[in-house]
Amino acid sequence: MQDTLITHRLSSDKLSRPQRLAVMVGIGLLFAYLLSWLGIVETLELATYDLCFRLRGERPADAPIVIVAINDESFNVLNQNLRTWPRRDYARLIDAIAAGDPAVIGVDVAWTHAGTDDGGDEVLARSLKQAGSVILTALIEHQEGAGYEYDRYAAPVESLAEAAAGIGLANVELDADGVVRRVILHRLHNDVWCSAFGYTVARAYEGLPATTATDRSSDLLINFRGGPNTFPTVPMYQVLSGEVPAEVFADQIVLIGFTTFLEQDLHVTPFGQAGLTPGVEIQANAVATLLNDDPIRRVPTWLAMGLSLAAIALTALAFWRFKPVPATVAVGGGLLLYLAIAFLLFAQAYLWLPVVSPAGLVAMTVTGGLVERVIIE
Repeated sequence: MQDTLITHRLSSDKLSRPQRLAVMVGIGLLFAYLLSWLGIVETLELATYDLCFRLRGERPADAPIVIVAINDESFNVLNQNLRTWPRRDYARLIDAIAAGDPAVIGVDVAWTHAGTDDGGDEVLARSLKQAGSVILTALIEHQEGAGYEYDRYAAPVESLAEAAAGIGLANVELDADGVVRRVILHRLHNDVWCSAFGYTVARAYEGLPATTATDRSSDLLINFRGGPNTFPTVPMYQVLSGEVPAEVFADQIVLIGFTTFLEQDLHVTPFGQAGLTPGVEIQANAVATLLNDDPIRRVPTWLAMGLSLAAIALTALAFWRFKPVPATVAVGGGLLLYLAIAFLLFAQAYLWLPVVSPAGLVAMTVTGGLVERVIIE
């Protein structure tokens, strides 16, 4: 009689099967929340984002862009320190490019201080004015020291700024893992909206004013065409020597910028396995993305959460209806199908679906389901 009472008590204390599954799902959700709070989920999502680019492969440069590279060869051939290069020589470079009648010239070089050659800024200003549609760069520099911290707007020299057709911020955005994936199109600095360099160049090419803040989303995920050297590139010294015909620049967006290691303007992009990408080529990718209107679009937060919850629900349902092995096979097949769809949407529709969160929750729910069916029962 006593044994019967003990057995009855144990069976009454035992959780029902739906309750056990709910506990397992709850534990999985708590674990997922912890990983998300620690930033691990987002880090892994960014890694899968980069993997999608590499699986997709490089695409042709589909925008009329030519890069004039201030590269190591130019340093060696010209035998000058190009950091303090005379503004008169920059004027010759602008004149040589302008002779080909380009659509826009974008200068990704910070002329925020007066030139080293007397009267050089005035000569360069005349060349900029004569060339017409020239976009210069500004920077927002973070200043920090003992007891102070602020952002400083570093604009081009006044005479050059007045001669230019526009000015854009050349700041490159780094994600938490040090990879460049996006550009901020508009920044509010001291109550003034400042547009990004690539955005200003694209608007100039389209013949539109560089309106700010309201015409496009401020955060743009760049649809990188590839790694370094994706866009047609010519060395600066060959432009100055006349080795590059002026016709090469006809109707093109010509971007001038450093590609040498000395300037430290080299960055990791989603195509990181191909090497570091110069800042000017990141700008080229941003311009191409804007002109083709094909940025990568991340699904809304509510949809991402819905996909994760659906993954949990469907996995729990599979273990409710089937035995462990068939349930695991069904869930694994569904997950592979989801990953394939996510990649196709990324490669063809430029849509970024969450991968790590749903897959991780599925894995945790499967583990819980196996424990519930094999060990507990």
